[in-house]
Amino acid sequence: MDTVVIRIDKLLDQLSFAPAMSSHGDHTADTEMMDSPSVTCHSASPEMQPDCAAIFQNLGLSTDDGSSSSDTNQVVQH
Repeated sequence: MDTVVIRIDKLLDQLSFAPAMSSHGDHTADTEMMDSPSVTCHSASPEMQPDCAAIFQNLGLSTDDGSSSSDTNQVVQH
């Protein structure tokens, strides 16, 4: 039987878990703030949602050209 392990700790590595606006991911916004720390990334560029850069990097995805590499993917282990 094949087994795939998803390392959630590796997926969330280097994230700030800062309180953010739930719909925009702007960690510096001062209106409509969430009460608890959060991570925001909905397939947006790192410029739009700062958490995306770390998540994409941890998954081995390039935000420059959309390429992926299993060698740099720290989340999925076979």
